[in-house]
Amino acid sequence: MKLFIPAVLLIILGFQASSCQPRFDDSILWSVKNPKTNKTTYILGTCHILDTTNINFPISRIYKLIDRAQYVWVEISENQISRFTYQVQKIMAATPGEPTLPDCLQPKVREKLDQRIKSSPSMLSGIKTSIPLLSPYGLMYLIHFDETLGNLKFPKDKVFYMDSFFAAYAKKKNKGVLDLELARDQLGYLFPPDKTFEEKVELLEKMIMVDQKSPEFYSGIYKNQLINDMVLGFDSDSIHIKRNLKMARRLDFSMQDYELFVMFGAAHLGGENGVLNLLAKKGYVIKPEKITISDKN
Repeated sequence: MKLFIPAVLLIILGFQASSCQPRFDDSILWSVKNPKTNKTTYILGTCHILDTTNINFPISRIYKLIDRAQYVWVEISENQISRFTYQVQKIMAATPGEPTLPDCLQPKVREKLDQRIKSSPSMLSGIKTSIPLLSPYGLMYLIHFDETLGNLKFPKDKVFYMDSFFAAYAKKKNKGVLDLELARDQLGYLFPPDKTFEEKVELLEKMIMVDQKSPEFYSGIYKNQLINDMVLGFDSDSIHIKRNLKMARRLDFSMQDYELFVMFGAAHLGGENGVLNLLAKKGYVIKPEKITISDKN
């Protein structure tokens, strides 16, 4: 009995401690208040490519938050995306004298790559004969592009490019639009320049072997605003954590003096290493804001 009572107390105290931990879920829109200045920033977790065939997104609600903000931060602007695309071209081509793809891949990886190429309804299906001309990073980029854009099943006129849409509105309203990440940042994270050829091949093989979810799958999670489900598989990823840390650091510096509207991919919101929790640890008061993504009649 003497051992039992302390054990029960430990369980109760442990439960109380865990219940005090902030849980960030069930909302893609959050208010972040600086308790020292009472300035409030609003953060929208975006779905970069959203199917609006059967859903309505509350655009007017976001317009109002942009109107009240002094500055608008985006994950990466269209100008930076153009720079990113330009810089990617430099790493696409195979280097003379290095082993060629796909021969240097493990047999099981080549089989998986063949399956992905055959099942792709878009760009991957047309590159098989060109693979020997690509670098490992070049093929990684094409696979990534195919997964995010090429496999969309819904009508192209129903694609809502949320980030660029709201950034354009902010510029129209003469808001300063700032980048949380630069093209060189994202390029360095996705394609580390200090890797050997063998290490690049290893990264490529890991990417090929992962069973990717479809854009429609993530759209469904987004519609239900389950941001903790979005972060699954990313929260312990070192690259993802580095990106979150940098975003939180930049926002913290800016939120000392200004009220902002911020938008970045919703997968960066939740989890222990998500931007919301990182800001909470810095003393900000984080609260969910009700936002409705409704079904079309």
